[in-house]
Amino acid sequence: MNTKKLCCLNIQRIIEKANSLEYSKSGRIKSTILRARHQLKILRDNNFQCSKCGNKENLTIDHIDGLKTKRSDYRLYNKAKCIILCEECHLKKNKKEVFKKVSKLLNIHLT
Repeated sequence: MNTKKLCCLNIQRIIEKANSLEYSKSGRIKSTILRARHQLKILRDNNFQCSKCGNKENLTIDHIDGLKTKRSDYRLYNKAKCIILCEECHLKKNKKEVFKKVSKLLNIHLT
């Protein structure tokens, strides 16, 4: 089984990136900066802490429905569909989701 390590957010780097003004060759603000600004907005709305346990370290942004694409497009971080989780809570959530999917495939009903 291929296990994917979660990428915890570097909040200081996000803040630095969000406050920078780098422009692309076409004269637009770079997408990495827009993504950082969007991530920072989500973090601020959640008081820079895990929504489940209140931990303030090893935070991740989890898309509640799961991203349907592999592109890391900042516009996919719809604020209403995102939750801040610490690494531990995120892993627990992922394990539950995998178990539910496997159970459904095997036609096992959970009570």
